Amino acid sequence: ASPASPASSTSLTLTPAAVEKIKELQRRRGNPNVGLRLLVSGGGCSGFQYEFEICDGEEGNGGKADEGEKGAKDEEETVVEVDGARLFCDGMSLSFVKGSTIDYETDMIQSKFVVSENPNAELGCGCGSSFSVAM
Repeated sequence: ASPASPASSTSLTLTPAAVEKIKELQRRRGNPNVGLRLLVSGGGCSGFQYEFEICDGEEGNGGKADEGEKGAKDEEETVVEVDGARLFCDGMSLSFVKGSTIDYETDMIQSKFVVSENPNAELGCGCGSSFSVAM
């Protein structure tokens, strides 16, 4: 899918499919502040893994995840907004995904948010959620 957001200082891009899915989640929950959080954690088959969480996005709570998920961090988060759809990313995770494109993919088996292009990833895994970085 083609990107919906121009390159910004954070260089995170949301595709039109990702924007539409986030807006659908906002409508379903009746909350225009609902957003998506992208996290990078250690683990997975290649060393690091992407994690996505739906968060309430209310101002003043740093976009903390629903039900106190592990993504509820005290550190400042970067927020990328495209047409009302918001993506939250903490500073540590941003260092691993800067320049990436976030997409929403649907196939016969599943539908999910994915990092479709990450210029920082040297190697990826077939699962699509694990990667390693160039040193």
